[in-house]
Amino acid sequence: THTHTRTPTHTPPNPHTHTPHTTTTTMSTSAPPAEKPVRSLPTGCASIVFGLDCTPDGSCCVLGSDDNTARIVDGLQGTLLHTEQHPNVVHCVAVCASANCAATACEDGKVRLLRLDTHTVEAELDAGSAVFSLQYVQSGAQQQQQQ
Repeated sequence: THTHTRTPTHTPPNPHTHTPHTTTTTMSTSAPPAEKPVRSLPTGCASIVFGLDCTPDGSCCVLGSDDNTARIVDGLQGTLLHTEQHPNVVHCVAVCASANCAATACEDGKVRLLRLDTHTVEAELDAGSAVFSLQYVQSGAQQQQQQ
């Protein structure tokens, strides 16, 4: 706590006393909240990232971008692990940590399943047109196993 006393430059006349008028202001100076670490994208990443998803523990992140790539990044160190080239813009990505893979959706209408450990494309699904949203949903059996 900080106390500041201020004396005005012009003191109003006081018929009962000749002491200057003072104002006391009390301010609380608490410390700002602790900052969380910020990670920058590795050098060479695209200027526009359209999709980003990470494993629940943040150890692996996948981003899709305007330079026709999906990048796997170590989310704790911020280092680039793999770049997967696509024929067009990668609009979105979704990570499924329990399956150790990520899905990428490209302007070419294909969804690719990319293994996070081997960095290989496991499967390619043709959606027929550009896909702009992906989401993994756990089945009831998977949810019960994790509890």
